[in-house]
Amino acid sequence: MTRVLLPVLSLVSVFSSAAAGEQPLHVTVQQLLATPEKFAGKRVDVTGYCHTSNDEISLAVSKRADEQSHECENTIWLEPDIWDPRYHPRRPPNIADPSQIEFRTVRVVGTFRYQPRPVLDKSVPYERRYRGFGSYRMWAREIAEITYFQAVR
Repeated sequence: MTRVLLPVLSLVSVFSSAAAGEQPLHVTVQQLLATPEKFAGKRVDVTGYCHTSNDEISLAVSKRADEQSHECENTIWLEPDIWDPRYHPRRPPNIADPSQIEFRTVRVVGTFRYQPRPVLDKSVPYERRYRGFGSYRMWAREIAEITYFQAVR
């Protein structure tokens, strides 16, 4: 029995470590905005303009694009849990201090998520109407499980 289990366990270990070490896809913010279903659930490596405010942290194509039209449809929500001391008592080394990334071009590596209809119409009860990401759950796109977040120099 042990002779059979050992090879099976080693194969499972090899496959799980290969998946965990999966290289992120190098994509642009434009690609994530234009064809989000193509990247849903995948690890991505993306560079864009980081917009921050009291209740938001999001990624836009560029500073100019952010200034012209900063809306949920034109940006990607960035999961802020990476700075929350309840989840990370010590900030991971690849994660910049929030003050270092505010209104700067940044590089982010994380898992891309997509919710095609984050806000449902008024026929749906209010408590179930919002099902997207971010503050008020209004973003259709999010990068979560962030493992790298630094300003680009």
